[in-house]
Amino acid sequence: MGCSKLLILGLVLNVAHCLEILETGEELAVEFKRNITAILGEEVYLSCKYLGENTIISAEWKHQSNSSKVKSKRLTGFNYDRPFSRDSDFSIPASCTNLTVKMNVSSVEAEGEYICMFVSEDEDFSRSTYLTVLARPDTHILVNEETVNGTHYQSVSCSAVNGRPLPQISWLVNSLPPSVYPFTVEMNDTAHPDGTATMSSTLRFPTHLQDKDRVTCVVQHPTLPSPKLTTVRVDTYETYVDAQAKLNRAEDTEVQENHKRSPTVQESQRIPSPTLQGSPLIPSPAVGTPRTWGKAMFSRILTVLEEIKETQQIQRQMINALLKQGDCASAILPDGANFPLASIEDVNSIEQKLVETAFMNSVVSIIRDIGGATLHEAIQRIMAFLMTNDLALQYNLAGCHGKRAFETLRLFEVIYGGLKKNKMTQTVNKKEAKKAFSKWFKGARDRGGDRALRAQRL
Repeated sequence: MGCSKLLILGLVLNVAHCLEILETGEELAVEFKRNITAILGEEVYLSCKYLGENTIISAEWKHQSNSSKVKSKRLTGFNYDRPFSRDSDFSIPASCTNLTVKMNVSSVEAEGEYICMFVSEDEDFSRSTYLTVLARPDTHILVNEETVNGTHYQSVSCSAVNGRPLPQISWLVNSLPPSVYPFTVEMNDTAHPDGTATMSSTLRFPTHLQDKDRVTCVVQHPTLPSPKLTTVRVDTYETYVDAQAKLNRAEDTEVQENHKRSPTVQESQRIPSPTLQGSPLIPSPAVGTPRTWGKAMFSRILTVLEEIKETQQIQRQMINALLKQGDCASAILPDGANFPLASIEDVNSIEQKLVETAFMNSVVSIIRDIGGATLHEAIQRIMAFLMTNDLALQYNLAGCHGKRAFETLRLFEVIYGGLKKNKMTQTVNKKEAKKAFSKWFKGARDRGGDRALRAQRL
């Protein structure tokens, strides 16, 4: 009985050894790589060679996608010494026994299992290679500023766009990690339909507590040989105070010159209007002296007069442009287009009307005729015509910092369409337009006399 068990055990071990030898022989017959990493938009080589002695009559590559809906797809190879290719992203292999091909990684869907197969009269040989697709992210950085309850803040936004896997972002302030206080960091990631993702990070701090003038965004990703550093300059307390001092000196000079030229306005300065006196834009006696109070009121009056003059000029130019067009019907404001918009309700109302093609085309024609010699000038004129400054203070381009997003409105697309139809701005692209809009919304807080008021409070 004991001898029988030993014989059975020996037989099992012998069969296992034979199978191991056969498997090793098959492994040696085909030279290949089990795992390959590629970068989206670049080229990669898939290598698979037959080293055995059998005569190969056909050989090919197949792709087994990660999607369960897609079966394996024949890509390229040889059939009885005749090459074939069914995918433009793959080159023709060198020969029946050498299936090495150059592959263009055109999408994330290229990731998956690739099978090289050699067929002889006696037996078949196949091996699989798994291709992992990475995407190198692009880095964008932007500095914004705002004043909240009299405190000036700066925000540095850094985005690592369209990366795979998700990029990682960290910060350096003058080559050192920022302290917890006074810095705050907000992170946000977004997945895209094409399989890539964007990581965004915003570093925010009050200017009066910042004594370093350089901030660095650090992006780390498997496709980058080393972390990518992008450095921008920011204002410090000293540079901010110097800038405000220059602003105050310039405004003092302007007010003095206007006093000399406008004695009538000076007299009105000595008799405060009840309406202006109750305005929140005029500092109270506790904030400034009677001299600074009158100076701020005078600056406010001049600013309002300038805005009225600018609006009248825009309207005259629009009327002249309409007369020159010859097709006045296409450039007349349609019913329901009540500009300038003064409230969120007005914006919602115009958004609903812009769904109608005829209404939208009429507004586009009006915006086209307003125009301007440059993109900056056109945006200034168009936005002054479309909305009040009080309404503009509730928006910015992307909807950051608790404000509403302007770029998601149909009105944004309508304005962009008008810019493209105007001969002076028809070459502008959407990226340039967004930058000009962002600058205009950023300057909203300095229009209507608010800039002079903030200078007085510092």
